[in-house]
Amino acid sequence: MVSWLLAQTRPVLAPLAWSTLCRIGDHLLGCFLLGLSAWGVFSYAIAWHNGAGFSTSVLTTIVVTMVLVCLLKALLHYGEQFLGHLVAFKALELLRTNLFSSLIPRSPALVCARSSSGSGDLLSRITSDIDGIEVFFAHSIAPIISSVVVPFFLLGGIGILISPSLAFTAALVVVITWCLLLIVGWKSTTTAAESRLRSTGQINQHLSDTIHGLAEVIGYNAVQRRTNELTTLRHTSIASSQRIGFWLSTRRIFTTAGQVLSVILPLWAVWSDLTTGQLSVQWCAVALILLWRQWETIDGVEACATALHTALSGARRIYEVAHSPLPILDGTTPFPTDHAPDITWNNVYFSYPEEGEQLRGAHLKSFTAQAHSGQWTTFIGRTGSGKSTVIRLLLRYWEPTQGTILINDTDLSQFSRRDLYASVGVVAQHSSLMSGTIADNLSLATPHITDSQMWEALHAVGLAEEITSQGGLAASVGEAGSSLSGGQQQRLAIAAMLLKRPSLVILDEATSHLNPPLAAQVRHHIRDFLPNATVIEISHSADREDPLIDQVINLDGGKIIETSQRD
Repeated sequence: MVSWLLAQTRPVLAPLAWSTLCRIGDHLLGCFLLGLSAWGVFSYAIAWHNGAGFSTSVLTTIVVTMVLVCLLKALLHYGEQFLGHLVAFKALELLRTNLFSSLIPRSPALVCARSSSGSGDLLSRITSDIDGIEVFFAHSIAPIISSVVVPFFLLGGIGILISPSLAFTAALVVVITWCLLLIVGWKSTTTAAESRLRSTGQINQHLSDTIHGLAEVIGYNAVQRRTNELTTLRHTSIASSQRIGFWLSTRRIFTTAGQVLSVILPLWAVWSDLTTGQLSVQWCAVALILLWRQWETIDGVEACATALHTALSGARRIYEVAHSPLPILDGTTPFPTDHAPDITWNNVYFSYPEEGEQLRGAHLKSFTAQAHSGQWTTFIGRTGSGKSTVIRLLLRYWEPTQGTILINDTDLSQFSRRDLYASVGVVAQHSSLMSGTIADNLSLATPHITDSQMWEALHAVGLAEEITSQGGLAASVGEAGSSLSGGQQQRLAIAAMLLKRPSLVILDEATSHLNPPLAAQVRHHIRDFLPNATVIEISHSADREDPLIDQVINLDGGKIIETSQRD
């Protein structure tokens, strides 16, 4: 997983390295400035105590040196900030682009699988999980590296120029503190970080499901139950955050204790040298000030360690999605567009992949049916009978566990999914509209259609007068179609589908929000608009006397229990 993450973010590694070098240089110059100023102050104090004057040339040299170093330090600090933010935004681009690229061949099966938490959880992975990785890359790696490199050079310089025993004692404190920061609470923090990210995804999915199914939640009097479920998820997330906070506070205690001990213990170690005059008070004071200053580079390590847990947990969740098995292998044969397809399900068995290929518990069992070219076939059955699974297999969400699906006697798996989707018109029960105008939604799949063609489709679904009264094609549908009623949303989706002029139409309870007379009218207009298309309709019931319907197939438990055809 780590090698995969590094491979995906390879373009930002160079600017990240330069950002880290700028940070190291910034902190080393900061230590130099503090040491130089401390040396100057103590030198002046000693000279004043001895009754000697302080050389003006020396003072001038110190001031000029400090000014130049400050300018260089400012430049390095700017470089660190600029490159750090460059890394941050570029890492976001790379990770999200890669994730979206990996989603394309796995969609829409990824959010429909029984093991998937759904689009809400997927959104959480795309946003907050990747944000955690970006924060670690841009704002944690450089501080962690500098917290090792800066003390190494600083303690090395103190050991060479001032006192080896003082530097060694301080180094021992730094190493022990570093080990405590990385070891103590590691497993617990990792578990808590994973739990928090998982809870965030579940909360997002819960809210998404509630919003999209608000009518059902209210209709079935499930408001309190949904609220209680959300409260439970929030408590889980809060508990995980509190556990992370506990270990963050514990690491902060270690850091503070290490900072104090890195001054006290070295002073105790060289106390005899001070009393015997082997080490001057001036240089000892400068060294102790620098030892205190070095912790400015280590202070953020406890937060960085927590960020590391979050980043690794987020990377693991993203890796799971990006490397989940491909549900299908795409074909290369162009989908036939010269005439409406003839569709055959031949002895099809299907179990959802995460449930294993156990045919005894299959969602489709020995399913054999045919939707003839140019005819209207309606699948009926109660919820869970297998109707939607039949359609999802036709749309190549997954491959059948056993058996074949044929299009004009050619195995469905041989066809290109892109061609398949371009030739199929699908209207679901819950229409997905984008925020924009009526025209934007109608032309989404057919960008070159004219206004007159749009009005023709709107007339076909009985929506033209209502759209005219609302402002015409330029009228806004609101956020996700909120300005339209459920029935208007469905009819607008049907109109957009008609404009594709598909050879295969799939209606998944596409008129469920319409009253029966209007629903019948719209369905007949669909046939008038597409007289030669093969139409497959999913419904809970069907009027077998309806002259529009050529065939009714009744399902229950994944099996066909009745088939009736019009004479």
